[in-house]
Amino acid sequence: MDNYIKIIFFAISAVIVNGIVMQDDNIFARAQYSCEYSIKDDGSTICTLTNFHPGTSLFYVLNPENATEVQFTNSSHIRIPSTLFTEIPGLQNLNLSDFHIRRIQKSSFTNAVALKTLDLSYNLLQEVLKSTFKRASTLQELFLHNNNIEVVEYNAFKYLRNLTTLTLNNNHIKHLSKNAFEDLSNLRTLLLNDNRISVVSSALKPLRALEMLTLHNNLMHYVRVKVMNKYLRNLTNVTLQNNEWFCPGVKLMTDYMAANAVDTDVVNATELECQDSENVVLMMDEKDLAEIQELSTSTFINPVFNHHFH
Repeated sequence: MDNYIKIIFFAISAVIVNGIVMQDDNIFARAQYSCEYSIKDDGSTICTLTNFHPGTSLFYVLNPENATEVQFTNSSHIRIPSTLFTEIPGLQNLNLSDFHIRRIQKSSFTNAVALKTLDLSYNLLQEVLKSTFKRASTLQELFLHNNNIEVVEYNAFKYLRNLTTLTLNNNHIKHLSKNAFEDLSNLRTLLLNDNRISVVSSALKPLRALEMLTLHNNLMHYVRVKVMNKYLRNLTNVTLQNNEWFCPGVKLMTDYMAANAVDTDVVNATELECQDSENVVLMMDEKDLAEIQELSTSTFINPVFNHHFH
């Protein structure tokens, strides 16, 4: 009899919201969704969830099957559900671009054992906190461009040893700690353009596999040649335009890049606008200034460096 009453209670308490069954189980409001499936050219399976409820954090997918990608339609202002990867364990690609997301919970990636691509671009994120993506260690591509990010904490991307692409361009980043990119030993593409960054050299040291680096439209003064020579030996493409380069360091950088087959968005040093005022010197990193002074006065400095640094 008690069980019969309980069944009636749940039947009465069920609520329909935009075609989704919301049930009150006296603990959480849980939404039930059904995947609409489609097959991509590569054979992977897409699960489309329609009318995803903005406040949904716990939910059920009735037929997750073998979905590797999720798309949301007629949905907005959502947050990353804490049970998403439990409900769809094979999820590899997740696109949450332009969903007005303001912050990322560390619990969002619980059980994200297969996730390879995560797109959080065009949202309202303001910070990337320490070890935010710790539980998403399988990530290969992470897109964070066109947000409002001002802070990237140290070890923000720790444990992402499989990451090959990271986009942080078009944000409001001013400072990158030397540990900001710790563990990103396989990163090949890093987009930092269109921020407010002035110092970057120390942060680049862990990126030994880096091939492409975009720095244009920042407040950069100098990128240490010795850092490039020792740590960025795979670098093939760098963008430099529209910064506040310190004139005595410009030729050192461009000569090194030319000698080591690093393509840039300038042909030679004369194309880069630069400054040599006292104000620029006061804003510069001490290690950057020390290297410029050392290399500008050393007898071995010439237009072709060929990795002969002491």
